[in-house]
Amino acid sequence: MYERLRKKVPGLPEDFSPHMLRRTNKDRMGDAAEEIGLSPATEQSVVNQQSGWTPTSETSLKYQRRRLRRKGNQIAMAMQDKATGGRANG
Repeated sequence: MYERLRKKVPGLPEDFSPHMLRRTNKDRMGDAAEEIGLSPATEQSVVNQQSGWTPTSETSLKYQRRRLRRKGNQIAMAMQDKATGGRANG
């Protein structure tokens, strides 16, 4: 079905698939949880419940790798800006 959608709908990415949608959903759920101030433990419980996983499952971390990488990059850039006074090296 997704192969048909990719052929018929211009602009859909080549990796458009159920798995890609699950990862994107988990990223967005994590961002929304952070936005409303949920603790990481509560966020994980909510994502687990919404995904039909056991309450103690750590599967959500696997699905949020992109989000966690993005957050790590943001932290690294903030640390760099603090260390350099916001001046780029060069």
